[in-house]
Amino acid sequence: MKIRRNKFFAAALAVVCIAALAAGCTKEEPKTDETATPPTEETTTAPDGASEEKEAVKDGEAADANEADPAQQTALIYGKVKEVIEEDGKTNKVVLDTDEIGEMVLNLSDDTVWIDSEAKTASDPKTLAEGEEIYVFHSIAVTNSLPPQTAAFAIIRSVPQDASCAIYMTVDSVEQDGEQVKISANYGEYEVITDKDTAFSDYKTKNVVTAADVKEGSTIAVWYTNVGETSTNQADHIMILPNMK
Repeated sequence: MKIRRNKFFAAALAVVCIAALAAGCTKEEPKTDETATPPTEETTTAPDGASEEKEAVKDGEAADANEADPAQQTALIYGKVKEVIEEDGKTNKVVLDTDEIGEMVLNLSDDTVWIDSEAKTASDPKTLAEGEEIYVFHSIAVTNSLPPQTAAFAIIRSVPQDASCAIYMTVDSVEQDGEQVKISANYGEYEVITDKDTAFSDYKTKNVVTAADVKEGSTIAVWYTNVGETSTNQADHIMILPNMK
């Protein structure tokens, strides 16, 4: 009986020791993770530095966005009309064949303006025909589809070979300087001046308009002459356009 008890107690003691050791290992594993400070510091330090750079870039991008609204930024392209697509009796798409990127689909809207550059008047979209060569001011946002698609802001037609086409602009600022008015447009891309010889017209109506009708945020089409080697352009004619909705 004595021997049996000793064996029983020995076996019980062994079980307790094994359980204690197992519990001790289980507790030490989290401690090992918690005390693994060097790897944790390395992984947290790098993202902190990277996040600071990203925040700086985001701040810079935000500043640029405030200065130049992508929704209003434009690009100019020239090409030949390959197809005119109508829906419900209204021209809503134009397929343009260009030397730069091949075919491009122009998505039209009620905000798209149609300008006869030679006559300096509005143009009728219904007269657009295949084979006609046009200039288009379009959104800088272009799809990755084939062919690429973009929103057309202004269709410039009837451009004389010996003259530049009308330039579609959004006014940044207007400054009166004596008899001249200085206009900055398209986020500083264009600087033009008007004087007593500059003609003005309204896109939709025959109302009399003047330099006083050109304000910050106005959308205009400008025919200008470059003055010497300076960046200043003398406005020959300014057409006041309806602002985009």
